[in-house]
Amino acid sequence: MTSRVSQRGFTIVELLIVIVIIGILASITVVAYNGVRDRAHASQTLSSVDAWEKLIKTYKATSSDGKYPAVSVETCLGENFPADSDFPVNQCVTSPSGTDSVDPSLMAKLKTVTSSLPAGPTPIIVSGTTKVRGIVYMPVGNGVDYIIAYYLRGDQACGRGSKAYMSAQNLTACMVTLL
Repeated sequence: MTSRVSQRGFTIVELLIVIVIIGILASITVVAYNGVRDRAHASQTLSSVDAWEKLIKTYKATSSDGKYPAVSVETCLGENFPADSDFPVNQCVTSPSGTDSVDPSLMAKLKTVTSSLPAGPTPIIVSGTTKVRGIVYMPVGNGVDYIIAYYLRGDQACGRGSKAYMSAQNLTACMVTLL
């Protein structure tokens, strides 16, 4: 008389099915996390834009000439942009069309109406050859009007301002016109 010893366990097919299910759940989680992260970065950036806009408008309201602080080129808003692998010190945008840097004289003018400047660097967005980590203040063609520009990863709605989606870089450029 022979007795059979029954071994219990999982077959290879059962193990593969479990692995596939875990992989699907992990990919869904990663996609959801990236969306939450991008929305959080957008919210943080928009908060900084609001603070900078209020500060620049306060400067205009209290200046003797009633004008916005003058700059001739696109300028990063903020201080303490450290050097890292993507940026030299005090630079907030690099792209094939040029770079944007901090203008210390603009920061000095704005410090005349506040004891501390709003946050400068925003979360770094690297998209191809374009790299962004800040908010930009720039003159409009006539040199009297100005725009605050900020960038969001992917195709997102701008919380403030007009939107321009740059599909090649997968970036949303948002522009707030200062009136």
